Amino acid sequence: QTLKKQIGFSDFLLVLFYYLMNYTSFLSRYIRAKASSEMALCIIYMAISLKVERNLESAIRFTATNLTGPLGNDLKGILTKLQTREIYSAEEGIDLLANKWKVESEEFVDALMLLKSSTLSLNPDKDIKDAINLILSGTRERMKKYSLEMKTPIRLLNSFGMLLPTIVLIFFPVLTIFLPEIAR
Repeated sequence: QTLKKQIGFSDFLLVLFYYLMNYTSFLSRYIRAKASSEMALCIIYMAISLKVERNLESAIRFTATNLTGPLGNDLKGILTKLQTREIYSAEEGIDLLANKWKVESEEFVDALMLLKSSTLSLNPDKDIKDAINLILSGTRERMKKYSLEMKTPIRLLNSFGMLLPTIVLIFFPVLTIFLPEIAR
């Protein structure tokens, strides 16, 4: 009885240790995946706001109210830093956001910089359209790459799921004919 309790407790400690050791990597992957799905929305919301009003701070505010994940939190943090005078312009906030996410998505950073420059541009509608096209094409390429990486393991599983039962059905009668003592 005590041995069973010790085994159960040690199993619990092993699972708890595994969970604690890998929690940060799981959390990091979760946040990056959630932010990746928000990046295109962030650029689109900012573009919509900049089309209506050529003010980068109002674009950040509009985007922050419509996004609820990690990027929304980052944009809310930029607004807070603007209000507390930790940063003095929305352009500085966009630069901070770009520096934070440049490792994750280069096309997101490029689209942010296009939107930032569109407030000072002579042809802002072209810059906004280019930013949207850039983030959408980058997202499309990333998804294409991801689907190609997924095809090989799925194909392998499908082929083993089809081939293994077929091979067993073919070789079992052959083995019983040539090696009847195995069949007995």
